[in-house]
Amino acid sequence: MKILFDYQAFTQCVGGVSRYHTELIKNFSDDVEVVLPTLFSKNIYLSEINARCHTALFNKQFMMEDNIFKILNIARSIYILRNAKYDVFHPTFLNPYFINHVKKPVVSTMHDLTHEKYPKLLPKASTVIEKRKRIIRASDIIIAISEETKRDLMTFYNIPDEKIVVIYHGIDQTLINSSGKKIIDIPYILYIGSRNSYKNFPMFLKAFSLIDQDVHLICTGTSFNSMELSLILQLGLEDRVHQMFVSNEELNNLLCNAVAFIYPSMSEGFGLPILEAFRCGCPCIISNLMCFKEVAGNAAIYFDPNSVEDMKVAISKTISDSSLLSCLKEEGYSRMKTFTWKKTAAKTECVYRKIL
Repeated sequence: MKILFDYQAFTQCVGGVSRYHTELIKNFSDDVEVVLPTLFSKNIYLSEINARCHTALFNKQFMMEDNIFKILNIARSIYILRNAKYDVFHPTFLNPYFINHVKKPVVSTMHDLTHEKYPKLLPKASTVIEKRKRIIRASDIIIAISEETKRDLMTFYNIPDEKIVVIYHGIDQTLINSSGKKIIDIPYILYIGSRNSYKNFPMFLKAFSLIDQDVHLICTGTSFNSMELSLILQLGLEDRVHQMFVSNEELNNLLCNAVAFIYPSMSEGFGLPILEAFRCGCPCIISNLMCFKEVAGNAAIYFDPNSVEDMKVAISKTISDSSLLSCLKEEGYSRMKTFTWKKTAAKTECVYRKIL
């Protein structure tokens, strides 16, 4: 089979969507030939699949560079689409530019429907929703990355069950052990990634402020904004809450040495950071989302993300119970074995064959 992907996911320098497509390509069997017509990209994962593309047009970045990248990448993708020397087209994100040019079956992947669930919390939600509608109509089969995403697709778009296939993400099965000196030498809970809107960070901060134990909060990612800083001061947490920019190696160090990983989100499509925490032996205290339960099973402690009290109780009880923390660590190691990229790629190949 010859599978055509496009440029879209690889406009990210890093990110979950481009990571997903890179891992698919890396783990396909020898029966699959991949066509990737990306001309210009700064994505760090492309080197793992020996993709040939340019990283810049000029020696110095300028304001219009990303737009020029997009125009040239779309032009190249359309040329390949019209050429039709492929068996299946798998667009990698939600730009429907291809609809009038594709000549073969289309398989799309839907990661989450957060824009549909929380349109008032996310900018340009209506634009994203309209693009998703067009992609869905153009798709012969849709891959959902969780049963929750499948349920949401059926609820919001009335898609028949037989058009959707659930295929979970994977994780590298190599365990990561703490090496070198601890970056943080005090007890801490770790929060990873963005904190906007549906990520529920203000609610979590309020719960954290009620915890009696002598534990700090480390947040990786962007600096705190003015609203977050104001809330931290209001809650009296300025000495216990810290923000850090970290490399992948430093993030692994933080995960390996954290008391627990916290994930208070109100909506997600899967929950890959949970598997990353399992890989580092980090106990997880997470929202009781359907997709999180699909990923973590019995290897995590759950709370209601809409309840400050429930969140506080779950965190307090868990971090004060050394036996429970040890058990969660071992259960996490076992649970992550269920999710491999080889399995993800093999099931995706079956989807391609189904529509040929």
